[in-house]
Formats: sequence, structure tokens, C-alpha cells
Amino acid sequence: MNECENPLIANAAQNKLKNINKESQRKRKAKATSRSLKEKSKRQRLKQKVLLESHLTAQLEATSNEKLALNQTHLQFIKQNGPIISNETSDGV
Repeated sequence: MNECENPLIANAAQNKLKNINKESQRKRKAKATSRSLKEKSKRQRLKQKVLLESHLTAQLEATSNEKLALNQTHLQFIKQNGPIISNETSDGV
């Protein structure tokens, strides 16, 4: 009687094979989950970076617009009133 003809040995071998297959499947799922989480994290970091860049660009644009408006106001003042000439020297006297 060889191993294949013994039902106990055949059953044990079949169970062992099932366990190996289950473990392999579990490992594949774990890798896929890990990969998915890494990709999700990468997408979130990229999204945060884009949002930050957008926010900083908007702030820079607002600051530039404020400076431009201030310069235009200053130019209008000079056109209307002439340049401001101070009698003080550079040391404040």
C-alpha cells in the first residue's frame, strides 16, 4: 500500500496543502492591503502638498496685490500733492 492509497495520509496531505494555500492567500491579501495603504498615504501627501502650494500662491498673490495698491495710492498722492520733502537729516535732526 503506497501513501496515496492510505486515506489518513492522503487526508493529512490534503489538509496540509489547504493550509499552505490559505496562508499564501492571506499573505497576498496582506501585501495588497499594505500596498493600497501606501498608495492612499502617497495620494494624501500629494493632495496636502497641492493644497499648501495653492494656499501659499493665494497668499503671495494677495500680498502682491496689496503692495501694488499701496504703490498706486502713493503715486496718486505724489501726483496730487507733490513729493514729500523732509527738512530732517538722515540722523533725525
